[in-house]
Amino acid sequence: MNRAILKQSFISGPNRLALYHNRQYSDALFALEEADALVPGEGVWSNARTKTLMAIVHKVQGVAGKAEKQLERVRREPDYVSTGLILSALQRPDKAMNAFRKVSQWDYFAAAYCWYLFPALLGTLRERDEYEDMVVWNERY
Repeated sequence: MNRAILKQSFISGPNRLALYHNRQYSDALFALEEADALVPGEGVWSNARTKTLMAIVHKVQGVAGKAEKQLERVRREPDYVSTGLILSALQRPDKAMNAFRKVSQWDYFAAAYCWYLFPALLGTLRERDEYEDMVVWNERY
């Protein structure tokens, strides 16, 4: 993809997700790295959510070490939804569940981001008995 075009539209969260879901991982990382410098620390597309998608892309590409670095950055914020997603990507379902349990308020976007945008990533969690608790959290929406 043309990097100049990507640079013009990288700030849009849906564009970054589209690149990931279309398996355009190098373009997704480029867009995420550019956005990471500009995205505010809180809000729908917080730095934690940008770093989360970066970690997931790194893991998919087989670079778990870079995913671990993003996990450490996200833990400093703290954003337990993002932490849980990264831990799930790193195939640590027990730790992912522990992170999800720490979420004090599941807003609509966090629930959608977690439950609907990454179904394969959460597959191992969905097979666990504790998944019923997560579904209860989501029933508020």
